[in-house]
Order: sequence, then structure tokens, then C-alpha cells
Amino acid sequence: MSVPPESRYAVLARRVVETYAAQLLRDLQIINERTVRELGPPPHGGLPVQVKRKPKPAPWVQPVPALDDNAHTAPHVPMPERKDPAMSKPMPPAIENGLPAPPVPQKLRELLKDYPELIQRLQEVLDDYSRKPNRLMPFDGAIWALEGRLDSFFSEAREELEAAYAKGDPEGIEKAKKKRFAVGYSRLNKGPMSELASYFEGARDQVIRNARP
Repeated sequence: MSVPPESRYAVLARRVVETYAAQLLRDLQIINERTVRELGPPPHGGLPVQVKRKPKPAPWVQPVPALDDNAHTAPHVPMPERKDPAMSKPMPPAIENGLPAPPVPQKLRELLKDYPELIQRLQEVLDDYSRKPNRLMPFDGAIWALEGRLDSFFSEAREELEAAYAKGDPEGIEKAKKKRFAVGYSRLNKGPMSELASYFEGARDQVIRNARP
């Protein structure tokens, strides 16, 4: 049997994939050059080795234990309504399909492990974004939100370094340099964003499953 020729759609799809792959390679080269230009060479001894960890399953794919038909069910006790709004905790943010807000990618947490306040601010950005996500490009919107906050971190670290130089504080200068390098590397390193891609792919699949009759 002769192999049928590729359809116009298949040819177009293949060209799009090839173009996208070439663009990724160019972007990586630009990122590497920009990292060395802005931050200089890596510190003596290199960056700490990041141990690959198995990603935790998303909350919506956790197995649900089956109920035993013979098991006795506890009577339903209505919970009393809380009158004091100050005592009630806010509900965790969720995207439109009811899924919880994505956590800060693990690799970003490792790069910024010495700065827990920055990790908390990144989580706040994701929480705010999840309340009003970009309907057409939810994954891209989350990346833009994180990149915007990382840019502000880099500006703050640069200002701290300038202030340390102005005071002539050697310890403050070294501390600010370390922070600027960690923030700058996090800002230019696109690897952690793959965790967000996995999250939103799972969210999309969950929406599709929920939409099925």
C-alpha cells in the first residue's frame, strides 16, 4: 500500500512545531547570554545542585476512598452559622472551575529558599490571579503575573545594593549581591514555569471531564 500524502493541515502543524522549537532554542540562547551579561558568571563552586523531585499529584486527582455499603454512616449534624465575620477565615482562591490556586513552583521555592517573604509575595500574586484568570490563555497569564513580580524583586534588590554601596556597608553589599543574583536567576530561568503548565493542563482536563454528561 502506498503511504497517503500529508494533508495540508498536517504539513502546517509540522511547520508550526518546527518553528516553535527553533524559537525555543533561540530564546534559551538569549536567556543564557543575558544571564551572564547582567549577573556575571555563577558564584564560585557553581549553583547548588537541584535534586529532581517527583511532582505531587494535583488535589483534584487524589483517589477517593470507596464507601462500604454496609458501613454505618454518621448522622448529619448541621454546623452552626458563624455570626461574627471577623472569626471566619476567607475561602482559598480558586480559578473558574473551582480548583485551588496553583502553588509557587517548587524550583522557584528552592532558588528563593533564603527569602521566604518573596515566596509568600509570589503566592499572593498567584492567589490574586486565580480569582480573575485569563480565560483564553490561563497559563500565559499566570507566567506574566509571576514575571512581573520577579521584575519588581530585581528592582528592589538593585536598590538595596545601591543603598549598601552608599552606606559603605561591606556586609550589606555582599548580602544585597547574593539576593540580586538569586532573584535575577529566578527571573531569567524559565524552567520552573513547566510546573505551572502541568497544573493548568490538569485544570483543563478537569473542566473537560466536568462538562461531559
